[in-house]
Amino acid sequence: MGIKTTLAATALALAASPAFATTELLTFEEFADGDLITTVGNATFTTNGATEVYDFGGSYAQSGVNTIAPDASGGSFNGDLYVDFFEAVSDLSFWSGGDDTAGTQATINVFVGGLFDTAVALSGDGDATTTEFHDLSAFVDVTRIEVVNVVDDFGLVYDDFSYSYAVDVVPLPASGVLLLSGLAAVGFGRRRRRG
Repeated sequence: MGIKTTLAATALALAASPAFATTELLTFEEFADGDLITTVGNATFTTNGATEVYDFGGSYAQSGVNTIAPDASGGSFNGDLYVDFFEAVSDLSFWSGGDDTAGTQATINVFVGGLFDTAVALSGDGDATTTEFHDLSAFVDVTRIEVVNVVDDFGLVYDDFSYSYAVDVVPLPASGVLLLSGLAAVGFGRRRRRG
């Protein structure tokens, strides 16, 4: 392999920005009961109308003591929940609780690559003290989920959003690549003169 080819290959390898996967589990334990929830980790949480998403605390948590809920006036948590991801995610799952009746309690709209993909039923067991697991790991590159059409009288709370996403490694600046390429060329030139 010639010097020019070696230098070009080195420069390309140094300039490449490989990605690695990171996994997040949002348990909301860093918040206190009543705190407004907006951005946590790779996700933003919003809702419809005049309601906002709050840390609920309470006894419906999957882990720890905190859950989140869209809080409407009158103590009802049956507002829609919108979760948007800054980076597209995979292996997504979460838990819900507080359902007072069994069966379909809401619809989960899944958006992949920014476009609506599928509607999935969110089902409950009718026991408000237990939590239900919702596995969306079949979807790749999820950019948004919406929990809508909540029919439970008092609404639902949510906990333990788990997912993974790719994080790009910061590449060397172009000047750094050029500097390293130049140093390599000087080294090869010296070695060639000696040999």
